[in-house]
Amino acid sequence: MKRELRRLERAAREQAALSAEERAKMALLEIFEEYRSRAEYLEAQSADRIEKD
Repeated sequence: MKRELRRLERAAREQAALSAEERAKMALLEIFEEYRSRAEYLEAQSADRIEKD
């Protein structure tokens, strides 16, 4: 999961760097941050379920 997040972050940053429009840059980085926070939440939920079993 962490490798996938690093790959997605790198791709988002590369695309943001290529974008001439500041709003597009910010949107790409915000999308990545939202994805990262959801992935961390799901990972934590999964860990909680494992502990309860």
